[in-house]
Amino acid sequence: DLDEDDYGNPNTSIQSCTLPAGYVEDDTDCDDGDASVRPTAIEICDGIDNNCDGDIDDDDSSLSDALLWFLDHDGDGEGDADFRLSLCVQPTGYVDNSRDCNDLSASISSQASEVCDGLDNNCDGLIDDDDPTVVPLVTYYLDLDADGYGDASQTQASCTQPNGYVGDDTDCDDSEAAINPLADEVCDGLDNDCDGAFDDDDADVDLTTGNAYYIDADLDGYGNPGLTEERCALTTGYSELDTDCDDADPDTNPDAVEQCDAVDNDCDGGIDDGTLGSSTACGATSCAEIAQSYVTSSGVYWIDIPSQGVSQVYCDMDVDGGGWTLIEWLDHSFHLSSAASNLSSLFDRSVPAKMSDSDIVSLATAGQNEVMISDGSSTYVLRYSDAEWGSFSSSGWTNVVYDSKGSNGSWSDDICNGHFNNRGFSTYSDSDGSACPIVYSGSSKYYSSYHTSLYSNGVGGAFGVYVR
Repeated sequence: DLDEDDYGNPNTSIQSCTLPAGYVEDDTDCDDGDASVRPTAIEICDGIDNNCDGDIDDDDSSLSDALLWFLDHDGDGEGDADFRLSLCVQPTGYVDNSRDCNDLSASISSQASEVCDGLDNNCDGLIDDDDPTVVPLVTYYLDLDADGYGDASQTQASCTQPNGYVGDDTDCDDSEAAINPLADEVCDGLDNDCDGAFDDDDADVDLTTGNAYYIDADLDGYGNPGLTEERCALTTGYSELDTDCDDADPDTNPDAVEQCDAVDNDCDGGIDDGTLGSSTACGATSCAEIAQSYVTSSGVYWIDIPSQGVSQVYCDMDVDGGGWTLIEWLDHSFHLSSAASNLSSLFDRSVPAKMSDSDIVSLATAGQNEVMISDGSSTYVLRYSDAEWGSFSSSGWTNVVYDSKGSNGSWSDDICNGHFNNRGFSTYSDSDGSACPIVYSGSSKYYSSYHTSLYSNGVGGAFGVYVR
């Protein structure tokens, strides 16, 4: 018993009456050089017949430390716990673990990622959304307003669509169902169709939901009445006002100051109105033209007198619609003649003055065929024809008649003769010697109750003769 394991070498023996030292009575040691190898030893996987039964490792049914090997049918490195072997050496097709929960699929193992497929891909006993490690196939987006479009900032990754979530993330306002990519863009200051633009900046906007604005090409705040455009909002280049009469000139608009430039600067329909007659540069043809251009008050204005050029005259804007140009201012000491007298004082009703007969006729034949005689307290209005004005002189007309205007504002035709003792502007009837309906008698030299048949020595208060 060389190895002193109490089991002797069957190949080395002696016979003796007594047990010699180093010997035993047993001869079953199969390796007397190794005390761990003996009949009572435990068979282990080491390539040695540890228990001396003639079998080594896997061939020995008493093998104590055999390893468990598990079938790896799908070759994914993990075995099936239901198919195992106890062997010292790894058999082909087997592995040393039993982590595989589906040995028929190489994509299923403990090392696989859990995905949304209804299978326990990573063999942790949890499937799809129940597994916190799942890698979802779809990200869903909260659809708070239930319009079918989700909020990109409110997400939930899930294998199945959660309640209240959708697969679309293009809603730009998830609190308003009317706002989504399929909505119609309207004029309301909102990006209704979620394309990043709204109202006039969106080419898809329904402009019928806006307003019609007038194009303001000259940017003066007033639009061209003939050019409109449907828009959501008023912006530069457009106006709510359609009162610009020249949209190419920013200085021509209703807020402009009327200039004496033959242009309707303030777009009120009148050319040079408001300034007409205000200076030598803006002389009017008559007081009537001034009155027709704008409403004003009686006073001194500048008009173009044919023989004198632009001169100051007095315009009466109060009687019968106004527009009366003073052509004579007379008193008992002033005698008529065909020439102009004191013309520079014609605007001053304290000084006798008179236009020339030719200037008076020029005014009258230009359309001013009405005559007003007034001392400031009493007023009489007459009317002559253009032909009658053509034969006018300061000495009167010959056998022509004129109309008179009554206090009721109506005209009486051809009832007064323009000739009585050869006096100009006579209102005395030539037919029966009685006064005409305007109750004015005598020539323009003599006024009202001061009438006399004498041409040179009559008396009477001062009065004016106006035409319109």
